[in-house]
Amino acid sequence: MTEVPIIYIISMGVIICLILIIIYFKQIKPLKSKYRKHNNTMEEHIILLQQKNISMNERIDQLENELLKLDQKVNELTFKGQPESDKKNSVSFIKSTPETFDKTIHYTQFLQKNHDIVKLLSDGRTTDQVAQMLNKSIREVEMVSRLLKG
Repeated sequence: MTEVPIIYIISMGVIICLILIIIYFKQIKPLKSKYRKHNNTMEEHIILLQQKNISMNERIDQLENELLKLDQKVNELTFKGQPESDKKNSVSFIKSTPETFDKTIHYTQFLQKNHDIVKLLSDGRTTDQVAQMLNKSIREVEMVSRLLKG
């Protein structure tokens, strides 16, 4: 039996390792290009979503402005036929310059729900008189009065 020198065994091991490393890197290269394609596609989707978000925000701003214009028109039409003394005492149903859209909606709902109380208070009646006329509690009328003044 002949002995194989150790140098041949080591060199064969190194050659096998190099072959395995080359095979490994050849398999990874197609995966990298595949991931790059997916990454580019995802970036395109992100850009598209950002553009849609910007356009939606612009549309929301536009609708808020249109709502304010409609509010001004409603106020103009409401006050158009009233004498000057009634204009001073009447209450607008929507604030002309609301801080936010949500506050405008809540304020409008509040005024619509408590329209009778608001009308009588704006006519100069006391909270006791309004409560008695509408068969409401004095505290309820006082709360509405405070919210209108605030």
